[in-house]
Amino acid sequence: MAVQTSVLVTPAAAFAGMLADAIDLDITTVINKDSVSIPFGAVVAADPTDGAKMVKLPAASGDTLWGIVVHKHDYARTFNLPDGTVAGNLDSVGLVPGTTMSMIRRGHIWVQVQQTVAMGDRLFVSYAVGAPFTAKGQSGNATVASTTIDATRIGVFLTPAAAGGFAVLDVDFTNRNS
Repeated sequence: MAVQTSVLVTPAAAFAGMLADAIDLDITTVINKDSVSIPFGAVVAADPTDGAKMVKLPAASGDTLWGIVVHKHDYARTFNLPDGTVAGNLDSVGLVPGTTMSMIRRGHIWVQVQQTVAMGDRLFVSYAVGAPFTAKGQSGNATVASTTIDATRIGVFLTPAAAGGFAVLDVDFTNRNS
């Protein structure tokens, strides 16, 4: 058993998937239809085979971006039952397949950015791994060939952040362009 040996004096200012405010939010419940875990703050795409309530990480440039996974403290960590089956909905990456989760369609949310962003920059979302993107569904402010989906009509950054940092993103997926 690990022992805690240090305590942060000040908490982090933000984390991925944290709501920035409660103004004009449109949050809905969806299910992770992907075969992999989806991290908090990741942009997800609609799964066209199952309708608006099933989502996955974007995997192609033509995917319809649907929302961003909202952080909540309601999820149980995954654990092994005595018979060997795994229970819980949260692993070291994010929300496991089949988990019911909250997704923001319109409002302000904190996201971790993979590129340095400035206030007013527009959103681009990764659908493939390629520098600087290390996973699908990550946010940035510039197109990367064969890696990103243009979501400039969907999101604008309200705060600046260095690559790897956190920024507030104003999103309206009801104005999606894909």
